[in-house]
Amino acid sequence: MGPWNTDGLIIVPDELNLEQSEYVHDLLASDFPIIFTTPEGPGPVVAVDNTLGIRQAFEHLFKHGHKKIAFIAGNSAHRGDSEERLQAYRLALKMRVSLKINS
Repeated sequence: MGPWNTDGLIIVPDELNLEQSEYVHDLLASDFPIIFTTPEGPGPVVAVDNTLGIRQAFEHLFKHGHKKIAFIAGNSAHRGDSEERLQAYRLALKMRVSLKINS
């Protein structure tokens, strides 16, 4: 991937190896458009609201009649967002149970 076949890149920099990291730095030095999805990247960041995203996904599925909604988490030992997303999922479950009880 690079200027010869793309207009820009969105990079999820969860543990880039040394070669990948050097390549990304070279692209940035050449002013190639790059956006990162986590603050670990050496350039501009687009942040994600994991809690809102999980809540919206959960509500969407529930409104379409789905009652058994599972969540498959990533490895919590890695620096990713899995733990935050899992907590948001658990909160969505509690809110849904609370609404059923109060209805």
